Amino acid sequence: MKARQGLPGDFLEQVRSRVDIVEVISQYLQLKKAGKNFLGLCPFHPDRHPSLNVSPERQMFYCFSCGAGGDVITFVMKREGLSFPEAVRLLARRAGVPWPERTVTPAQEERVRKRQRLLEVMAAAQEFYVGQLQSREGESARSYLERRGIDAATAARFGLGYAPAGWEVLGRALLRNGFQEQELVEAGLHIPRESGQGSYDRFRHRLMFPICDLRGEVVAFGGRALDDSTPKYLNSPETPLFQKGSCWYAIHLARGAIRRRGQALVVEGYMDALTCHQYGFDWAVASMGTSLTREQAHLLRGFCSQVVFCYDGDAAGEAATQRGLDIFRELGLSVQVVVLPPEEDPDSFLRRRPRDEFLRLLEGARSLVEYRLEKAACDLDRIEGKMAAVANMIPVLADISNEVEREEYLRLAARRLQVSEEALREELRRYRRRNKGHKEGPDRDKIAEMMESGSRPAAVRAEEILVGLVLADPRRMGQVATRVSASDFRHPVWGQIARAMFELAAESRQAWEEGQSWVGKLTDVLEDEEVLSAVARAQVQSHESADPQRELEDCLLILEDERARRRAGELGIIIRDHEERGQPVPPHLLQEYQELLRFRQSNRKRGED
Repeated sequence: MKARQGLPGDFLEQVRSRVDIVEVISQYLQLKKAGKNFLGLCPFHPDRHPSLNVSPERQMFYCFSCGAGGDVITFVMKREGLSFPEAVRLLARRAGVPWPERTVTPAQEERVRKRQRLLEVMAAAQEFYVGQLQSREGESARSYLERRGIDAATAARFGLGYAPAGWEVLGRALLRNGFQEQELVEAGLHIPRESGQGSYDRFRHRLMFPICDLRGEVVAFGGRALDDSTPKYLNSPETPLFQKGSCWYAIHLARGAIRRRGQALVVEGYMDALTCHQYGFDWAVASMGTSLTREQAHLLRGFCSQVVFCYDGDAAGEAATQRGLDIFRELGLSVQVVVLPPEEDPDSFLRRRPRDEFLRLLEGARSLVEYRLEKAACDLDRIEGKMAAVANMIPVLADISNEVEREEYLRLAARRLQVSEEALREELRRYRRRNKGHKEGPDRDKIAEMMESGSRPAAVRAEEILVGLVLADPRRMGQVATRVSASDFRHPVWGQIARAMFELAAESRQAWEEGQSWVGKLTDVLEDEEVLSAVARAQVQSHESADPQRELEDCLLILEDERARRRAGELGIIIRDHEERGQPVPPHLLQEYQELLRFRQSNRKRGED
């Protein structure tokens, strides 16, 4: 098993051992001692009562409210919006741990060098465009900004610029500065000529909006035509620096405000974001007119737990909002929607009306259920329309984990859709039966629901306890490995952790036999956010008891019984199939089936004893 992103495992362990998680987190928020651990207000969601639990013994953190968790590297990544290597580098500098001389392959080094060179190209282009905005040729762009009400301070803060009308103006300037034509093409600034001879500027006579990554480095541009050219808005193509479905416009300026509020305001276009920030709504980011993606939702989820959509009031805006709602809802984010008057967008609304009126719209944003109900109830005159409305509402109702809340919304939906509560409840039951257990990969809401002690099956609870017991004392892995295998852990989260634990145990038998902690190695190979949070939960919420050996034995009995139950069920189907066809049942299958039944009966007696 390899360490993460080419960084040696011993180097990562050295960094972790040199920094104290309590000391690091205390630099971001106030912690108070609570028994063996520390408590504080979670910075990853709006938190009124301390729910962030930090374990100095385990060097892990976990929020029992929003589920964020991990080690010190994970915390710095989430808090600073950094990549894994960036967070490690920051902590290594703080701890005085020298960076390994070679942590990447030559090919990786070449990719890093090439990326850095492209960033330099983009920075030079940005400087050129900003300068052109103040030139005589930039008068049309300055006039456009004045007409749209964008002041000089906002234009400077967002780095707005102007691309001259000539075909090779930018290219000539950058070539004089030592850049190569091929670099301009790779950065998306130039377009190769069809003749194959040379290239020309992609952006011409356009107001330029630099698109930055989380660190504020320019990775792409959007250009607004200042004449009748089409398209009106032209974006950079996909490049090694820029994947449109993974970016947000203005995220580098908005992320601090998004963290503080625990909320992101999602608008559609560049001007919407600019105007929002100019009027003080500095937690706004723009999707740049693209269809929203899971990558964008994942990025925002690292900073907040709630997203307010405020798209255009036209039909296209509503359709985009509906698509985005599903993506964000599936990832466990709280979704609200601001409904603007027809033909209005955030930019025009703020320029034409008092700021407080927009603020009231945000404060009165509709919940996802209320918004969907309003849209679903628009076509109830026809049976087909009513059926479609119910079909649209059922997945939304099914995702409400709180039973009381779901019941209230179900009653409201029945009244709005003009159907009986019982009919709607039955459709909801059918939907949940059809979709039970068929989602690909861990789902935040479903995992959280299964992890609640009062609602999860005994087997899931046993899997979690076993993971916690082994993480607390790796020597227990020997007993676990002789009784069960990684495939016996069926829950999507605990199953991933168990597979990693079994692989680590096979690789470093001496380490776990001596009781050496392997939590660091485990977090290095488990990169999924939900899985890392589960490791942190198992660490921070220790499963130790007065008799951990008895607890371990009980959990193993449960997993063994579950394995026997599944196999007996498979054999039962085969046996019944033979009997219904009038075929003799193979004796070895009957014998195995009877043995499994006896094993389960014996297991139950042992559990009772």
